[in-house]
Amino acid sequence: MAESLKTFYFTPIASPFQLDFIASCNEKLSGSEIIPIFINPLPIHRQHWGENNLGIDLYLLKGSRITRTWRLLETENPHSCFLSSYTNLENWVARFWCLTRSKSFFIGPVEPMNTHTSGIVRHAVRLHLFKKFAKRASGLAAMGNNALRAYRKVFSGKMINISYTFDHKDLLNTAPFALEKPITFLYSGRLSSFRNPLLVIKAFSQVREIHHKTPMNLIISGRGDLYEDCISLIKAKDLENEVIWINDFKDWKDIHSIYSKAHVLLALQHYSTWGIIIQEAMAAGMGIIASRTIEAADNLIIDGYNGYLISVDEQEAVEAMSRYIMNKHLITDHGTRSRDIVINYDVESQSKKFVNHFFK
Repeated sequence: MAESLKTFYFTPIASPFQLDFIASCNEKLSGSEIIPIFINPLPIHRQHWGENNLGIDLYLLKGSRITRTWRLLETENPHSCFLSSYTNLENWVARFWCLTRSKSFFIGPVEPMNTHTSGIVRHAVRLHLFKKFAKRASGLAAMGNNALRAYRKVFSGKMINISYTFDHKDLLNTAPFALEKPITFLYSGRLSSFRNPLLVIKAFSQVREIHHKTPMNLIISGRGDLYEDCISLIKAKDLENEVIWINDFKDWKDIHSIYSKAHVLLALQHYSTWGIIIQEAMAAGMGIIASRTIEAADNLIIDGYNGYLISVDEQEAVEAMSRYIMNKHLITDHGTRSRDIVINYDVESQSKKFVNHFFK
C-alpha cells in the first residue's frame, strides 16, 4: 500500500478547535494526511484547554528555531505545507524550505490583521511583510470577509473564506437556558482591557437600575489582569449578589457548559481577530450583543435578526440589553435563527470546503 502524502500544518499552539478542524479534514482525505506542527507550547492562560496527543511539538525538538524546523522538514519531507502565521520565524523557514525543494505551500487559515492597535504606518508595514510572505504561495485561506478584502490587495492567487470552527453538535443539542429563570447575561473570556469586562459590568449595573423590578444576573467566566479591577467595580456598584463567577473548567469543551446557564452573551471587545465565542453562543441558541469590531460578529450576526451589533459604547449596550429584558421572546427568536446560520460554519462544512478547495 502506498504511503499517504503528508501535509504539514504549522500553527502557533495546539488550540482544540484547530485540532477539531484538522481531524475533520483528515476524515475527508484519501491518500493524504494533514499533520499539525505546534510551534509553541500552550501559554499559562490556555492550560485549561487540556492535553493534546496529536501532531508534532516543534518546540520540544533539539536545536535553534531555524535548525529544528529545517531538520524536521528534511527528515519528514512533507508533500506540502500550510503556514498559518507570517509572523513566526518557523513559518518563514518552512516557506523557504518549500521553495528550495519545489514543494507547494499555502497560507492560512489566517486571521484578519489587527488594525485597531497598529496604526496606519505599522499596518502598511505588516501588509508589505505579508505580501512578501505570500509571494509564490499556491493558495490562501482567510478568516472572514474583511480578511479576504485586505489580503486580496496583496495576493492574486486562489483564496477561500475559512473561519475558526469546532464541532457544534453538543451545543446545538443542548436546551437553551429557560426563559422563566432570571434573565442572565454572560461575559466569557480573559479579563483583559481589549475585551472590556469593566464596560460589561457598568452596562449591567445601569440596566439593573433601569429595570430594578426584574430579577437578573451576570455570569463572568474568565481570569486575567483586570480581575481585581472587576472585583472592585462589582463592590462599588453593589452587584455582589447579582454577579456569578464560573471558572475551573476541566478542559475547553467543558467551557461550553456556561452557555446553557445564561440567556444573552455580552461581547463588547474593542477588537478581535475572529472571536469564536460568537459561534459558541450562536450554537447554544443565545441572544447576542456584540461589538462590530469582533470579526465573527461582523460576519455572522445580522443586526436585529439574530442578535444586536453595537459600537463599543455603554449606552448602546444598555439599550440592547433592555430590548431583551422587555421582550424575552427575542432571545428564543434570535437563538433559533443563529442556530440555523451557524450550522453552515460548523467544522464539518468548513473542513469539507477546505479539502475541496485545496486537495481536489
